[in-house]
Amino acid sequence: MRVTPPSRRLRTRLCGLLAGLLVFGVTSAADPTVATGAVSPDQTVRQMTLDILRELDQDGHRPAEDSAELYGIVDDLLRPHFDFDYASRLVLGRYWKDATPAERDGFVSAFYSYLVRVYSHALLAARDDTLEIRSYSYDLERDKAVVKTLMRLTDGSEVPVDYRMRATQGGWKIWDVVARGVSYVKVYRADFGAIAGTGGVGALNEWLDSQQRKD
Repeated sequence: MRVTPPSRRLRTRLCGLLAGLLVFGVTSAADPTVATGAVSPDQTVRQMTLDILRELDQDGHRPAEDSAELYGIVDDLLRPHFDFDYASRLVLGRYWKDATPAERDGFVSAFYSYLVRVYSHALLAARDDTLEIRSYSYDLERDKAVVKTLMRLTDGSEVPVDYRMRATQGGWKIWDVVARGVSYVKVYRADFGAIAGTGGVGALNEWLDSQQRKD
């Protein structure tokens, strides 16, 4: 059965999102504390950025594109700070309920691997831009937070990028990235829904796996 893949615009847009999120330096206008005593959302974003910068330029060496080394760095530094299980349920939407436990586990794994590859390309392309943390909002009763940032590009343009986060037992984790008002969760839900709606979650997992085999 043939399915229609997500658009190239999606991959391009998400490369830009991660470039702003991970690679650029972070400055903070304020530093509110969280009553839970956990590392605050803005501190989580800042620390992740510093870790990426260190790992991508070890002694002036940068990993090659589409290399196991690059994917390993992204994997190690994304996994602790992203809530992929939660994001996966939101991306699948109504198809999550109908999927078998094996299909759900398969989607979480395949979706994560797919994002690692998409984001890895953005990491190597980024160089001199900066990301400024502008404001924070917390809803501790609902364990939710939003970190609002501004990404400055080398051409002088500015892109607002928001990071939606939730408190977990492992600390604050990112579950959605919104650039210029566009949510990656909503974009993937629409694109992946076209595949799942035709062939089910199993077909979607097969398509995601096929993208990895192309690398």
